[in-house]
Amino acid sequence: MTEPRRRAPQEHRGAPRQERGFALPLYREAAEEIKEIQEIQKFGKNVHGGLWYDKFCNTWSQVTPSESSGSSTWSLSASAKNENPKLKWLEALTRLSLGEQQSLREYCDRLSALATHLGGRVWVVRTEERFVTGLG
Repeated sequence: MTEPRRRAPQEHRGAPRQERGFALPLYREAAEEIKEIQEIQKFGKNVHGGLWYDKFCNTWSQVTPSESSGSSTWSLSASAKNENPKLKWLEALTRLSLGEQQSLREYCDRLSALATHLGGRVWVVRTEERFVTGLG
């Protein structure tokens, strides 16, 4: 039994954009709509910065094939020239003014009510510096 033919990524609408012959791990529509991270502010302050950071990062660099893998990949790792694309993306994001105070407060209140309803405890703490989890 033969497997069905899979379409090449560039054949469907959500295909990643091509750069130097390889597809960037980014939706084509996002790559065409937004060229620089600062442009997300055109959508207003209600842009989800964490989602934007996670899904629309455009500072990927191509890694040459290794002997073990045999294929090129994309990476956000720092280069030998001390260029760190992940840090560059994060620094650009933190310079933006995102979030509407009222919406953030409502979200916190809903989350607190849910935790309390399910028997959880809610703690409010303050850090001395900015704190971001889950960046690997």
